[in-house]
Amino acid sequence: MVLLNRFIIQAAEALIEAKKDTAVAIADEKRLFKQIEQEVEAAKEWEQRARKASEAGDDVLAKEALARQQAHAGFVSQLRADWQEQREIVEELKGTLRRFNHAIEQAKFAKNRLIARKLVTRTRLLEEQAARMDRFVEMLDLLVEFEGTRQRGGPGQRRNSVP
Repeated sequence: MVLLNRFIIQAAEALIEAKKDTAVAIADEKRLFKQIEQEVEAAKEWEQRARKASEAGDDVLAKEALARQQAHAGFVSQLRADWQEQREIVEELKGTLRRFNHAIEQAKFAKNRLIARKLVTRTRLLEEQAARMDRFVEMLDLLVEFEGTRQRGGPGQRRNSVP
């Protein structure tokens, strides 16, 4: 039972650490998503600048703005791939946490079942001992009654009487 308790405690501690690691992974996922949003905004801004420069007839500025827009758009693609990978990792971690937590709960249930069996066995043994004690007390009562009857010269006993 001690080993089972130790196992459950160690597993619970490991679960806490896994939850912390999962929280960090979730935070990274959210950070990546926020970066994507920021880069999408930056790409839109540079696209607008390129359009305005083109409308103003400044082709050099328009090309530079378009190049920056494309750089941000490329970074968005890279970030989306990283975010998708991180999202899959987070989902996998969450599933692992659920399975690990379930395994710990099963171990606790098994421990409690073992304790209950042990208590039932102990109770049964105590009941058997109590029944034996009751029978012993009954036999002692009969013996005391028999001795009392014998000393009083009860039925089937002859008295040695002196005339």
